[in-house]
Amino acid sequence: MSRTSQTRTARRRRSGRRRPGTTGSCSVGTVRRPVSTPASLWPSHEELDKIIAEETEWNPPLEVMLKNIEAKEKLESEKRLAREKLIAANMAKMPKMVADWRREKRETKQKLKEEKARREKLLAEARERFGFAVDPRSNKFLEMVAEIEKEEKKKKKLMKRRLREEQTADHHNSCYILVVLD
Repeated sequence: MSRTSQTRTARRRRSGRRRPGTTGSCSVGTVRRPVSTPASLWPSHEELDKIIAEETEWNPPLEVMLKNIEAKEKLESEKRLAREKLIAANMAKMPKMVADWRREKRETKQKLKEEKARREKLLAEARERFGFAVDPRSNKFLEMVAEIEKEEKKKKKLMKRRLREEQTADHHNSCYILVVLD
């Protein structure tokens, strides 16, 4: 059966339901298809099954609706509890986080002060070496800073080497003492 014929049939049945028996043996009003019995005005078993399935899909029974509402409320309460738990855990961490933030802020300020003092020291040294105030962006100043950094690296290397030598000497001395004691 095509879509248009189904639509016509359904339309015919609906109109026949509205006014049964008004046109005699043909309550639909067409000469071509007379309605033989009043039962033909009602849906067939297949159509009735479709209507029932549609109705249960769009209008579920009360028990199903209550179960759905209960499940939805349970899900919402679980989400709320999980969020409250997360907030409580974060609030417990809050004092430590604030202390860390303050410490980092202090360290940053201290580093800035140290850098500023180092820069002032370098500018004073440059004034002393050259006899006049030097712009910190000038090539002379940058060369002097590079030279000073090289000297500091050499000093650090020497200090490390001396510490290693002392440690190895102490280690060798302790080995000899152990051998002698045996």
